[in-house]
Amino acid sequence: DGELQDFHATRGAALPPGKRVGMFQLAHASTATINSRGFRGAEVTDGPEGGKFRMLLLSDSNGFGSGVGDDETRAVQLQKQLGEARYEVLNFSVPAYSNVQEYLWLKEEGLALKPNIVLFGFTPVNDVQTNYQPLQAVFQSTSKRPYAVLTQDGGFAIDNSLMKDYAAKSK
Repeated sequence: DGELQDFHATRGAALPPGKRVGMFQLAHASTATINSRGFRGAEVTDGPEGGKFRMLLLSDSNGFGSGVGDDETRAVQLQKQLGEARYEVLNFSVPAYSNVQEYLWLKEEGLALKPNIVLFGFTPVNDVQTNYQPLQAVFQSTSKRPYAVLTQDGGFAIDNSLMKDYAAKSK
Protein backbone atom coordinates (compact mmCIF):
# COMPACT_ATOMS: atom_id res chain seq x y z
CA ASP A 1 0.00 0.00 0.00
CA GLY A 2 1.23 3.43 -0.77
CA GLU A 3 0.64 6.58 -2.72
CA LEU A 4 -1.02 4.68 -5.59
CA GLN A 5 -3.85 3.60 -3.31
CA ASP A 6 -6.72 5.48 -1.75
CA PHE A 7 -8.23 4.74 1.66
CA HIS A 8 -11.16 2.28 1.56
CA ALA A 9 -13.59 2.02 4.49
CA THR A 10 -13.67 -1.79 4.73
CA ARG A 11 -10.53 -2.98 2.92
CA GLY A 12 -8.11 -0.29 4.06
CA ALA A 13 -6.91 0.56 0.55
CA ALA A 14 -8.10 0.52 -3.05
CA LEU A 15 -6.69 1.56 -6.41
CA PRO A 16 -7.91 4.95 -7.69
CA PRO A 17 -10.56 4.31 -10.38
CA GLY A 18 -10.10 5.52 -13.94
CA LYS A 19 -6.38 6.29 -13.83
CA ARG A 20 -3.13 5.20 -15.43
CA VAL A 21 -0.40 4.62 -12.87
CA GLY A 22 3.33 4.39 -13.41
CA MET A 23 5.33 1.42 -12.16
CA PHE A 24 9.01 0.66 -11.90
CA GLN A 25 9.92 -2.91 -11.02
CA LEU A 26 13.24 -4.63 -11.58
CA ALA A 27 14.43 -2.05 -14.13
CA HIS A 28 11.23 -2.43 -16.16
CA ALA A 29 9.15 0.73 -16.33
CA SER A 30 5.54 0.44 -17.41
CA THR A 31 2.08 1.86 -16.81
CA ALA A 32 -1.10 0.17 -15.65
CA THR A 33 -4.61 1.12 -16.73
CA ILE A 34 -7.05 1.18 -13.81
CA ASN A 35 -10.70 0.90 -14.91
CA SER A 36 -13.68 2.71 -13.39
CA ARG A 37 -14.17 -0.11 -10.86
CA GLY A 38 -10.64 0.46 -9.54
CA PHE A 39 -8.96 -2.61 -11.04
CA ARG A 40 -6.45 -3.25 -13.79
CA GLY A 41 -7.67 -3.68 -17.33
CA ALA A 42 -10.56 -2.80 -19.58
CA GLU A 43 -14.03 -1.88 -18.34
CA VAL A 44 -16.07 -4.76 -16.94
CA THR A 45 -19.79 -5.44 -17.32
CA ASP A 46 -21.96 -6.60 -14.41
CA GLY A 47 -22.16 -10.13 -15.80
CA PRO A 48 -20.57 -12.27 -18.49
CA GLU A 49 -21.86 -11.53 -21.96
CA GLY A 50 -22.82 -14.06 -24.59
CA GLY A 51 -22.70 -17.05 -22.24
CA LYS A 52 -18.97 -16.72 -21.62
CA PHE A 53 -17.33 -18.52 -18.71
CA ARG A 54 -16.20 -15.76 -16.33
CA MET A 55 -13.08 -16.12 -14.18
CA LEU A 56 -12.02 -13.61 -11.54
CA LEU A 57 -8.37 -13.45 -10.56
CA LEU A 58 -7.79 -12.10 -7.03
CA SER A 59 -4.24 -11.64 -5.83
CA ASP A 60 -1.62 -9.10 -4.83
CA SER A 61 1.10 -7.48 -6.96
CA ASN A 62 1.91 -10.82 -8.61
CA GLY A 63 -1.57 -11.13 -10.08
CA PHE A 64 -1.80 -7.38 -10.68
CA GLY A 65 1.28 -7.56 -12.87
CA SER A 66 3.50 -5.02 -11.17
CA GLY A 67 6.18 -3.98 -13.62
CA VAL A 68 4.58 -5.38 -16.77
CA GLY A 69 2.38 -3.77 -19.40
CA ASP A 70 -1.39 -4.13 -19.51
CA ASP A 71 -1.13 -6.80 -22.21
CA GLU A 72 1.40 -8.90 -20.24
CA THR A 73 -0.47 -9.70 -17.00
CA ARG A 74 -1.35 -13.25 -15.94
CA ALA A 75 -5.02 -12.55 -16.55
CA VAL A 76 -4.35 -11.44 -20.14
CA GLN A 77 -2.05 -14.41 -20.79
CA LEU A 78 -4.63 -16.85 -19.41
CA GLN A 79 -7.33 -15.15 -21.51
CA LYS A 80 -5.22 -15.67 -24.64
CA GLN A 81 -4.63 -19.34 -23.84
CA LEU A 82 -8.30 -20.08 -23.16
CA GLY A 83 -9.62 -18.00 -26.06
CA GLU A 84 -11.82 -14.95 -26.04
CA ALA A 85 -14.81 -16.59 -27.70
CA ARG A 86 -15.85 -18.65 -24.67
CA TYR A 87 -13.88 -17.30 -21.71
CA GLU A 88 -13.45 -14.03 -19.88
CA VAL A 89 -10.58 -13.61 -17.39
CA LEU A 90 -10.81 -10.50 -15.21
CA ASN A 91 -7.94 -9.16 -13.11
CA PHE A 92 -9.12 -7.89 -9.73
CA SER A 93 -5.68 -8.05 -8.11
CA VAL A 94 -4.32 -5.14 -6.06
CA PRO A 95 -0.67 -4.65 -5.07
CA ALA A 96 -0.06 -5.27 -1.34
CA TYR A 97 -3.53 -6.78 -0.77
CA SER A 98 -3.81 -9.55 1.78
CA ASN A 99 -6.09 -12.54 1.34
CA VAL A 100 -8.44 -10.93 3.88
CA GLN A 101 -8.75 -7.83 1.68
CA GLU A 102 -9.34 -10.03 -1.37
CA TYR A 103 -12.04 -11.95 0.52
CA LEU A 104 -13.75 -8.69 1.55
CA TRP A 105 -13.74 -7.40 -2.04
CA LEU A 106 -15.19 -10.69 -3.29
CA LYS A 107 -17.95 -10.55 -0.69
CA GLU A 108 -18.70 -6.83 -1.19
CA GLU A 109 -18.42 -6.55 -4.98
CA GLY A 110 -16.98 -9.58 -6.72
CA LEU A 111 -19.82 -12.08 -6.41
CA ALA A 112 -22.21 -9.51 -7.95
CA LEU A 113 -20.16 -9.83 -11.16
CA LYS A 114 -21.47 -13.40 -11.50
CA PRO A 115 -18.19 -15.32 -11.81
CA ASN A 116 -18.17 -18.99 -12.72
CA ILE A 117 -14.92 -19.43 -10.86
CA VAL A 118 -12.66 -17.34 -8.62
CA LEU A 119 -8.90 -17.90 -8.64
CA PHE A 120 -7.19 -16.72 -5.46
CA GLY A 121 -3.48 -16.03 -5.63
CA PHE A 122 -1.36 -16.78 -2.59
CA THR A 123 2.19 -15.52 -2.27
CA PRO A 124 3.85 -17.34 0.65
CA VAL A 125 6.63 -14.76 0.95
CA ASN A 126 4.31 -11.98 2.09
CA ASP A 127 0.75 -13.33 2.46
CA VAL A 128 1.64 -15.18 5.66
CA GLN A 129 2.82 -11.84 7.05
CA THR A 130 -0.03 -9.66 5.76
CA ASN A 131 -2.76 -12.04 6.92
CA TYR A 132 -1.56 -12.27 10.52
CA GLN A 133 -1.43 -8.95 12.37
CA PRO A 134 1.17 -9.84 15.07
CA LEU A 135 3.61 -10.90 12.33
CA GLN A 136 2.73 -7.89 10.20
CA ALA A 137 3.57 -5.63 13.16
CA VAL A 138 7.15 -6.94 13.10
CA PHE A 139 7.61 -5.69 9.52
CA GLN A 140 5.41 -2.61 9.46
CA SER A 141 4.93 -0.09 12.24
CA THR A 142 1.33 0.70 11.23
CA SER A 143 -1.58 -1.61 10.48
CA LYS A 144 -3.37 -0.25 7.44
CA ARG A 145 -5.56 -3.25 6.66
CA PRO A 146 -8.23 -5.48 8.20
CA TYR A 147 -7.28 -8.85 9.66
CA ALA A 148 -9.10 -12.11 10.27
CA VAL A 149 -9.29 -13.30 13.87
CA LEU A 150 -10.51 -16.64 15.20
CA THR A 151 -13.81 -16.69 17.04
CA GLN A 152 -14.80 -18.88 20.02
CA ASP A 153 -16.82 -21.20 17.76
CA GLY A 154 -13.85 -21.92 15.46
CA GLY A 155 -14.91 -19.50 12.73
CA PHE A 156 -13.42 -16.14 11.96
CA ALA A 157 -14.37 -12.51 12.14
CA ILE A 158 -12.93 -9.41 10.52
CA ASP A 159 -11.09 -7.02 12.83
CA ASN A 160 -10.66 -3.60 11.26
CA SER A 161 -9.98 -1.65 14.45
CA LEU A 162 -6.26 -1.11 13.72
CA MET A 163 -7.06 0.03 10.18
CA LYS A 164 -9.60 2.54 11.49
CA ASP A 165 -7.13 3.80 14.11
CA TYR A 166 -4.52 4.33 11.41
CA ALA A 167 -7.00 6.20 9.20
CA ALA A 168 -8.05 8.46 12.08
CA LYS A 169 -4.42 9.28 12.94
CA SER A 170 -3.64 9.99 9.27
CA LYS A 171 -6.28 12.72 8.93
